[in-house]
Amino acid sequence: SRPGKARLIASNVLGQSTNKKDAVEYEASTRAHQLERALALIDDNAIHWIGDGSTHVGKPEIEQALRTSFETIENEEYRISEIVWVLQSADVAACIFSFEWSGSVRGSPASECGRGTSVLARKADTWVVVHESLSKGSTQMPGRVEATSDSSV
Repeated sequence: SRPGKARLIASNVLGQSTNKKDAVEYEASTRAHQLERALALIDDNAIHWIGDGSTHVGKPEIEQALRTSFETIENEEYRISEIVWVLQSADVAACIFSFEWSGSVRGSPASECGRGTSVLARKADTWVVVHESLSKGSTQMPGRVEATSDSSV
């Protein structure tokens, strides 16, 4: 499993949503390993499940996982693809996706790929990540799933 145990995909998820400004901000901050800017787009009570079985509950735990990841992985490249929106409404969005990362850990090449789920919620004028789950496994998507829109959610 990936050292640091956490990588958020909100940059790409939010990039597909209505709030492009937040997407650009989050993507820039995570790719540049700017922790405070990244944390601004994570809900205070977010829950993250990682493929190694670890759970990070709340922004302080997620912050520590991100900090460890940023300090551990050098020259990191992180990509997500095959984003499939399974729910979109005015206040909530959820998607599944494939991810892969590569970089250097303690001087040795390292990489991993897998699949993920992210749930976002609108808080005032900002989209924030409220849940994310990353796991190893097939990234073969079972066909395109159309997003569900429900303004009553």
